Amino acid sequence: MEFIHLIREKQAELIRLYHLEETQKGMGVMVFRKDKTDNAQVIYYPLENITSTYIVQRLRAMVLAMEGKLELKLEHRLIITLPQFEDLPEGLEIPKVMYFCIMDGADGRLFQLIPQTTKVEDKTWYYYQMIADPTIEEMNKEHVSNKDTWTVGPTENGKWFKQTCLLALSNDILFKTFRSAREFREIIGNENEAYGKQIVTDCDLSILGDIRNYKYLDEIGGPIRYYYSEIDCELSPTTLRYMNTVLDVTKHFTELDDKRIIEIGGGYGGLCSVLSQIIEYKKYTFVEIEPVIGLAKRYLNEINKENEEIDLVVPEQIPEDVEWDLLISEYAFCELNEEGIEFYLKHIFPRVKNCYLGMNVWEEVRKTQILKRLEELFTTVTEHKVTPEHPEWKRYILVCKR
Repeated sequence: MEFIHLIREKQAELIRLYHLEETQKGMGVMVFRKDKTDNAQVIYYPLENITSTYIVQRLRAMVLAMEGKLELKLEHRLIITLPQFEDLPEGLEIPKVMYFCIMDGADGRLFQLIPQTTKVEDKTWYYYQMIADPTIEEMNKEHVSNKDTWTVGPTENGKWFKQTCLLALSNDILFKTFRSAREFREIIGNENEAYGKQIVTDCDLSILGDIRNYKYLDEIGGPIRYYYSEIDCELSPTTLRYMNTVLDVTKHFTELDDKRIIEIGGGYGGLCSVLSQIIEYKKYTFVEIEPVIGLAKRYLNEINKENEEIDLVVPEQIPEDVEWDLLISEYAFCELNEEGIEFYLKHIFPRVKNCYLGMNVWEEVRKTQILKRLEELFTTVTEHKVTPEHPEWKRYILVCKR
């Protein structure tokens, strides 16, 4: 990178500028990039002014690694040693960690600059090592051991989502706001205020008891919440969606107390936490992939719903000698690849008495194939509309009964 040459040549000036900006504006990142006329720009951005997903996510990962909360192998890092200098820049007593981001168009790489010292003939020399963060793929490779058959996983949205889960799991500050993070909401929680309004207007939520009893579920993870006058309560549209799903589940399956339930793709635990408010199940098997399962464990523990009745497992850990009264999957089963769908149809569904499947499979051949397999396993398979439906989504419910 040509900016490395600039950093080597102007090291003292850049150190002085960085610490001056940091003193005045707080912690941030110095960004190196080209303007429209191909001239070099060096701009310091305090954290609150950073909008780049790349920079924010990589900075979080670096901070976690520095705190020892995220192990990263050395071979995943690009390390550049800058020239040594004997005298510190004026006004700087002790070198501090700095963050530089070198941009190449829309792409870039974030470096953590770690101060080092060495002694030569009783003289202390200082130098910085520029250490680049690992890529998303490298982080996932290190921390995801189970087989992932989720079709969204390899996409950019899927990668950012899983990384956000990993960081929120490891860091208290990030955990407090993970549900409002854009990267998380691309997958879970992208419902808007209007959709929540539809639910409180069209659905009789009073069936679920005192609505205020559900407010504490939104006190964990910092979701975006809105006040709805219809229920005189402030809730997130996501929690309202889960409440609506529970209403629909209990409409089709009326006696669930003391029953065994398995949920495929439980996310952070939102549906499980709502369902737990009104159903005294015998056992709840909660299935998710890494690192989402870890985040769900923490969320459910925070709301005191991680108990002996809830087993949180990755797909490979699903018990082989258990049968369930109801399988629930809210748009997770349908997002598996063929291998994942086959695994559940062959090994899990035969041990299930009933199913409630949120679906978004509209490709006719694939939908027909799934329906045929379900009809071989269950006495009745009926399709139902999702109400209220989100205007941008085309979804349906499959209710399967023995």
